[in-house]
Amino acid sequence: MPDVNIKGITDTHGIKIEKLKHIFLGCVDIKNKRILGYHCDNAEARDDPDVLCRVEKKEILEPAAIRLKENCNLGIEKGTVMAKQQGVLIRGEKEITKFSTFFNHNWTRQQIVDGIAKLKKSAPEQKLTADYLEKNPQYAEPEKKTGIYVMDCADHNVIVVDCISSTYPIIRI
Repeated sequence: MPDVNIKGITDTHGIKIEKLKHIFLGCVDIKNKRILGYHCDNAEARDDPDVLCRVEKKEILEPAAIRLKENCNLGIEKGTVMAKQQGVLIRGEKEITKFSTFFNHNWTRQQIVDGIAKLKKSAPEQKLTADYLEKNPQYAEPEKKTGIYVMDCADHNVIVVDCISSTYPIIRI
């Protein structure tokens, strides 16, 4: 029996519920006017009433659009994420949105969780981590434990950012 009730996940491998919710359900923070997470927009997500976000303008990235060559041809997607409940506005003017990257829509939630559970780090990823944190200093705080990792998911190696609260595919450093 899973220790969290997210549709399609039978084994969390001990990954914290907050992280899984962030990746698979998203978070709408009305108070601070922002949307967080939501990195898996597959059939399971579209059928899950607990998902808090919806995606507009999603596209599968062509190899030329992905500067990180390791993630080419993996079906990594990008899109604009909005609150599932339409009309969540900033100062009554504009709907809250954010850019997000998504795991391949053919990968199940369980395959993604299994991949997160066995992340591995090698020398090239350590260099990528340093480059990423230099360009994104807000993630460099020690407690965030942010790093770039190779994730084996559905028999594919995808380069991801991983930290305490999230894991998501990256398209460039």
